Amino acid sequence: MKVWSGLLIFVFILMGVQTHAAPSLKIEMDQSVLSDLNKDSFAKVLRFVYSRGVKEITFVKNSSYSLKVGTTALDENYAGGDAFIMHGLAPEQDKQMRQDEYRALFPIVDYLSRRRMRVTVNLHAGTADLRTVLQNIRPTVIIWSSHGNDEFFYGSNGEAIPHGIFKNASPSVYQFILSACYGRLAMDNFYLKDLPPGNDMLTVGWSGLTNSGEMMSYLMSDRWDMYERRPDFTNQGLTCKDKEMIRVADGARIFDYADRSSCGSAVIQARENMACISVSDKKSVISSISHNLVLPADSFDNFFECADRLSRAFNKKLCLRNGTEIRIVDSVSAQAGEQVFKSMRDCEQSLITEVAL
Repeated sequence: MKVWSGLLIFVFILMGVQTHAAPSLKIEMDQSVLSDLNKDSFAKVLRFVYSRGVKEITFVKNSSYSLKVGTTALDENYAGGDAFIMHGLAPEQDKQMRQDEYRALFPIVDYLSRRRMRVTVNLHAGTADLRTVLQNIRPTVIIWSSHGNDEFFYGSNGEAIPHGIFKNASPSVYQFILSACYGRLAMDNFYLKDLPPGNDMLTVGWSGLTNSGEMMSYLMSDRWDMYERRPDFTNQGLTCKDKEMIRVADGARIFDYADRSSCGSAVIQARENMACISVSDKKSVISSISHNLVLPADSFDNFFECADRLSRAFNKKLCLRNGTEIRIVDSVSAQAGEQVFKSMRDCEQSLITEVAL
């Protein structure tokens, strides 16, 4: 109810906004609202806010309000980095294409948000927006959707994006995915010639006629590795050296993964001196980073069940179940507390308030 109350308050505010100019407002929406949405309701939100002059929506974590007008401040809580989904489709001529894409975007936004990325959807993107995003200093993925031909791709005002747009691209922007007809040809023949020397950005595009459905199918498939070409994984004193998770302070090996992306995912999800470690039979356990010891608790059935539990850690402590008992486990001491709680909810309330129940 809290999320929707904030959403409704903002809707009422926007109902008083009359605009016929190009969208310019930037708003923030709490990531938690995604759990209450589906493809259709997500599309309705995007359609409505766009009609009221909203240019960008950024999905943030733990905002004071679910939705607010303003600029997006840099928040270092997003260990996954930034994802920018940018629409260069025309407001009126491509109206049906926009509606279809708004629906299809929902699982992509949800997927990226769950992986601790700050996701921004730009509903009216042009050259200036892309130039700014390409200079981002945090690990960044850009997904651009528009019309195109074998020489250019276009912004929402119909302007051709200039060939030199990648000239000052930051090395932190490690993926650029272009959904535009003949986009692969335009990038290879014109745009990528201006990439800075040594820039290893992954670019994805289609050589012939295409549509946003083909891009969405790619993003939702095993063909897309969201961490490919990412220059660095560093979080909570951990990093990846190829496929090995390493503790930065002393170079200690924490775990050896099957591939670099699996290692990176585990590093990004780490928090409060704890990391989820995948073990045999697809099980995962929680380990103390400072001690490199598995904490006393049952294993989880999969990595993201473990990561979800880890998201509720506080002050380097976490409520964990060990058999029939639920206790607060301290990652610094790697020990479980004496008090046994009746439920996970009681334990987590006590963890946050530090009041014994």
